[in-house]
Amino acid sequence: MNRLQSLSQDFAGLFSRLSHRERFVVLGGALLLIGMLVYGIVLSPLLSQTRRYEELIPQKEKELAELAELSSQYGVLTAQLSAVESQIRAAGGFSILSFVEEVAAKTQVRGNIAYIRPLAVQSHEGLREVPVELKVENVTLSRLVGFLSSLEQAPTLLRVRRVALRTRFADPQYMDGTFVVSSFEKG
Repeated sequence: MNRLQSLSQDFAGLFSRLSHRERFVVLGGALLLIGMLVYGIVLSPLLSQTRRYEELIPQKEKELAELAELSSQYGVLTAQLSAVESQIRAAGGFSILSFVEEVAAKTQVRGNIAYIRPLAVQSHEGLREVPVELKVENVTLSRLVGFLSSLEQAPTLLRVRRVALRTRFADPQYMDGTFVVSSFEKG
């Protein structure tokens, strides 16, 4: 403490011996030095940070717009999922084998069916997928299209997983085809 007091007294003595003009220059220099320190320590980093934030605004606005779009898509997908789940619940007791046979009879494809056989049931996140494989022979393209369109009108969710068609060598207007059709149940 004594050292600080003696230093302060030495500075006061030195300052008192200066002329009015020299005091003005020393005070001006001290104020300039204080101003430069304030600018360098406080204002410059603050302005630099503000510029960085201003540069980030367009990027963050773009990200916000993307997030709003994703939120909108999520809402649509959630509504679609609810509709699919309610469709699956509403079709309790649905038999894919009997439905495929019924549709084949309505579309006049039943006589062309070589076989319908169930495949292994698969589970996916609380749902059971029940697939059947169906082979048709010697049928026209228009009947096959009608058959597939009728499958889409099922009272429950059906998915045609695989379609393999080829024309008959003897008569190209007739086709042979193999389909894998799946229905879904709550697992």
